[in-house]
Amino acid sequence: MKALRCALFYNSVWRAWRCLFSSSSQNSTPDTNMWICLLRAAARLLTQKMKDRTMSQHYSVSWKKGLAALCLLAVAGLSGCDQKENAAAKVEYDGLSNSQPLRVDANNHTVTMLVQINGRFLTDDTRHGIVFKDGSNGHKSLFMAYATPKAFYEALKEAGGTPGENMTMDNKETTHVTGSKLDISVNWQGAAKAYSFDEVIVDSNGKKLDMRFGGNLTAAEEKKTGCLVCLDSCPVGIVSNATYTYGAVEKRGEVKFKGNASVLPADNTLATVTFKITE
Repeated sequence: MKALRCALFYNSVWRAWRCLFSSSSQNSTPDTNMWICLLRAAARLLTQKMKDRTMSQHYSVSWKKGLAALCLLAVAGLSGCDQKENAAAKVEYDGLSNSQPLRVDANNHTVTMLVQINGRFLTDDTRHGIVFKDGSNGHKSLFMAYATPKAFYEALKEAGGTPGENMTMDNKETTHVTGSKLDISVNWQGAAKAYSFDEVIVDSNGKKLDMRFGGNLTAAEEKKTGCLVCLDSCPVGIVSNATYTYGAVEKRGEVKFKGNASVLPADNTLATVTFKITE
C-alpha cells in the first residue's frame, strides 16, 4: 500500500511538471488554482504520512523529496502566472501607457488620453462617452480610459482650460453645462485620419455635440463613478455635452447615443482621444 501511494504521488508530480511546460510552450497562463490545489493535496498527504508511525525510512526520505519537488513546481507555476499577468497588464500606444495615460501640450492647448474601445457600445446605447476603467461606471462607456478624473481635470487646467462649475445635483435636469469649449478627436493605429467626436458617436437626433469642460472634480471624487466625458450635461463628469441637459438619455428618452460601428475599430482596440481647448 505504501509503495502504491508513492507511485501515485510521483505520477501526480510528473503530470504537474508536464502541464507546466505544456502551458509555457503554448504561451498560455497556467491556472493558479491548479497549483493551490496541488499544495493542498500535498498538505493532506503529509498529514496522513505523519500519522503513519510505521513508515519505513526509505519511504520517509522519498516522501520528503517528493514534497519538495511538488512545492518547487507550485512556486514555479505561480511565479510564471505572475510574470505573464504583469506582461499582459502592460498597455502602450502612441507614447502613452496605462502608467502614463495623459499627455499635455500647453502651447497648443491640448490633452491627449489613452483609451480602449468598448465594442459593446457599437451596438448598444449609452450616455457615457469616456469613463476611467476602475470607476463604478468603468464598463458603461464607449471608451474606457486609464486616466483618473482628478488627473484629467488637472491636465485640462494645465492646458489652459477653465471649468464651468455650474452643474449641481439640484439643477442638473434644467441646466446646460458651461466651461471651456473642447474639440475632441479620436485616432488609432490604421485609422485613415483623426476622427472628430461627432464622427465616432451617433446622435439619434443628428445634432452636433457641444463638449464643455464642466469641472465637477469634488463630485467626481465623491461619487467615484470614474466619469470623464458624458454625453449629456452632467454634475459629475469632468467634461460633458451642453447640447442636452441631464436625464435626456436615460430618464426622458430624448436622444440615444452609440459608437459609429462603420468608423470605429474592433472591441479592445487602443486609441487616443485628444481634447483641444478652443475658447
